[in-house]
Amino acid sequence: MRTRLPALIFLVILAQLSFPQLLGEIPLASTATITIHENGTIFTTSGTIVDLQANLSVPRQSPYQVSDIGERLVMSREGNNFIPLFAKNPGNSFKYSKVFTVKTTYRATPALPDSYSVPQEYRAYIEPTERTQSGSPKISALAKGITAGASDPFEKVARLAIYVNSHINYTDSETGNERDALWVLENGKGVCVEYATLFAALARAEGIPVRYLSGYAYDERREGWVGHTWNEAYIGEWVPVDATWLEVGALDALHIEVSRQAELSRESRLVARVTNLNAQIVWKTDSNDGLLANNIILGDVSFLPPISGYVAGAAEARLPTGESTMVHVTIRGADYRVVAATLSSCRGESEMRITGGKGGMQYLILRPGQEASATWEVASPSSLAPNYVYTCPLTVNSPYLARRTVEMTIDPSLSKKPAFSAALSRQSFLSGEQGSVFLSAPPSRLGKKASVHIPGSAVIPLAIGSGFVEVPFVAQGNGEHEAYAAMEGGGFARLRYSVSDKPSALKIESFSLPNKAFSGRQASARAKVSASSYPSDIYLQFSAGGRRQEVSARIDSAKEVEFIFIPSEEGTMQALLFASQSPASGVSDSAGAFVAVLAAPSLSVSSVVTTKKPSGGLSTKLSFSSSGSLYSPSLEVGGGRHSAAGDVEIALPAGTHPITLRWSDSEGGNYEKRGSVTIVEPGIVEDIAAKASAAGAPPPPCPLALALLLVPFIAAFARRH
Repeated sequence: MRTRLPALIFLVILAQLSFPQLLGEIPLASTATITIHENGTIFTTSGTIVDLQANLSVPRQSPYQVSDIGERLVMSREGNNFIPLFAKNPGNSFKYSKVFTVKTTYRATPALPDSYSVPQEYRAYIEPTERTQSGSPKISALAKGITAGASDPFEKVARLAIYVNSHINYTDSETGNERDALWVLENGKGVCVEYATLFAALARAEGIPVRYLSGYAYDERREGWVGHTWNEAYIGEWVPVDATWLEVGALDALHIEVSRQAELSRESRLVARVTNLNAQIVWKTDSNDGLLANNIILGDVSFLPPISGYVAGAAEARLPTGESTMVHVTIRGADYRVVAATLSSCRGESEMRITGGKGGMQYLILRPGQEASATWEVASPSSLAPNYVYTCPLTVNSPYLARRTVEMTIDPSLSKKPAFSAALSRQSFLSGEQGSVFLSAPPSRLGKKASVHIPGSAVIPLAIGSGFVEVPFVAQGNGEHEAYAAMEGGGFARLRYSVSDKPSALKIESFSLPNKAFSGRQASARAKVSASSYPSDIYLQFSAGGRRQEVSARIDSAKEVEFIFIPSEEGTMQALLFASQSPASGVSDSAGAFVAVLAAPSLSVSSVVTTKKPSGGLSTKLSFSSSGSLYSPSLEVGGGRHSAAGDVEIALPAGTHPITLRWSDSEGGNYEKRGSVTIVEPGIVEDIAAKASAAGAPPPPCPLALALLLVPFIAAFARRH
C-alpha cells in the first residue's frame, strides 16, 4: 500500500517465519506442576507367570525437579530411581497403577567458572561407544572445525548444538530407530534421540563430558507430551543442551527428567519366571518413547516473560528504491544461552528482500554482561511507483524475544548516495589471528554514522571522518564467515573471509601502505610473503588506483616485495594484494589496505621587488606562495641557500638568475622546482613606488597616473633650465 508524498503508508500484513528445526514455539515455562499416571500390564503370550520382578522408572529428584512418589524406591548405579514391582503367581498378567506428582522449575546457567578440571567420575562421559562414536576421525575433524577459535567452553557447546539443530531434519518416521552418530551425520535426519546422539559424539570428541537425559517434554506442535531425549554437558558444571529445540544453557520447565545415562540403552527392567519357556513377556504401558504420552496431565503452570531489553534497529531507516542496508538485533546477556531469531518483511508491493543466516535464521550466543548481535541485509524493491512514500515494518521473531518491529521507509524520490568502501585486511586467516575491517567514504558522506558487525560480537557504531577507519577483530571458528558494514544514507557491504587452523600454501605475512600518499607523487606498498614449504613459486597481483602489477618468483625463504604506485586523485584509495603459486592456481591468500591521498604540497615565487640601496647596489625581496602542508622550504639562488618559510632578501645585480626551490611533505617526500628570477634595476617610477611602499604609504594607483602627475613637474623643470 502507498500514500502520496509526504505522508507515510500505514502498517501492512506481516509475515511470520516459522522455526522448522525448533519444532514450533518453545513454551518457556517457568514453573509447572505435573501429574503422571503410570498404568501398565505385564503379561505372557502363553502359559502363566510364576514369579515377576520389574523396575518402574520414575522422575528424578534435582534442584529444578521435585518428585512426590510416595513409594519405596531403589536406585541404579547411575543414580536413577525405580519403584520395584513384585508379584507371586499373578497368572498370565500383572497390572499396576501408580500416580505421582512432579514440580519443575526453569533451569538457567547464571555463571560458569573461568577454569575447571574434569572430575575423575565424569571421565566415563567422554568415552566413545558403539552408538556415540566420538573417536571417529570424521566426527573428530568436524567437531574441531566447528569449535575452532571459540572463546570459551560454552561457545564450543553452543556452536555444536547449533550445528546439530540445523544439520538434522526432524523426521517422524525415524521414531524408534535410534541411529548411531555416524549414520545421523551422513543422513541428516532423525528425532530427538538422533539429535542427542550426534551432539554427544561431537562434544565428547572435543573432550567435553556429555550424558544423555531421557524423560518427557511438552511439544506444542503435537499439543501434548512426548517421550524425549536431550543432553547435559560438563563445562565446570553440568549445563542443559536440548539440540532438538535448541535450548542451550537454559531449559524450560516443561521437561520431565526420568533418567541420566552415559549411553542410551534398553536396560533390563523386567525379570520373570513362566511355566512355558517359549512364551514371550510383554510390558505394555500407556506411553511409548517418541509418541504422545497420554498419561501426563499438566496442572498449574507459569511462563517466563520474553526478553524485552534488547535493541532492534537499522543502519538507515529511509532508503531509495533498489538500495540495501543493515538491520540488527543486539542483546546484552543475563545468563548463558543461545537465542535463535529471524527477521520477516511486510507483504505487498513494498516487501523487502531479507538475507542473512541459514534460511534466514541467526543465532546469538549470550553470556552474562556481554553483548551479542545478529545482522540481516535488507534491500528495498528495485522499482516502485513515483510520487509515493512506502513503509514496510520488519518484524523480529524468536521464541525467546518480545515481538518488535523496525520501521523501514522507501522513498523513490531519493537518489542513491555515492558508495562507501569496505575491505578486509585479508580474506583468509588462521584461527585466532587478528584482522581488520577498513572503511572509507567519499567527501559527501564524511562524518556520517556507520556500523560494522563481526561474527560473534556486537554491532560496532562509528563515524567515518577524513581518510579511513580501521576496526580490528580476532578471526574465530574454522570455515567461511561474513562481516558486514552499512552506512547512514544507505549501502551495505558483505565481506567474506575464511578461517582455518592450517596455514595455506602461501601466506601474506604483512601488507602495508604509507600513512598518507600524495596525488601525482610516487608511493610504495610493502609486503612480506612466506610459503608452507620451500622452495616455492609465488605469483603476486597488486592493484591500486585501477592499475595492476604482477610479480612472480621462486623463493627459498620469506620474501619482501615492494610495489610502486602513483595515486592520480585525492581521496581514499584501496590497494589489494593476491598471492597464488601460479597464474592458473587458486588464490592462497589475499590482503587489502587503504591510504589517504592528499594534494601534493607546492611552492612558488609570488613576487619580486627590487630597490636601490642608499649605499649603492640593489636589494631584492622575494615572496612565496604555497599550498598543502609543506616542510623545510628553501631557495637556492646566486650560490646561496635561504629558508623560504618567509620573505627572502637577496643582493644580486640586475639580470636573470637561476633558482631552485626545495621542500618536503609530511611523509618525508622531497620536492624540487627549478626556474629563474629576473631582477630589473628600478627606474624613477619603480624607485618612488618602492620608497613609498617602504615608508608605509599606499602604492600609487598605476604607473600611468604617476606619469601624468609628473608632467607638470617635468615642464617646470624645463622652463627653469
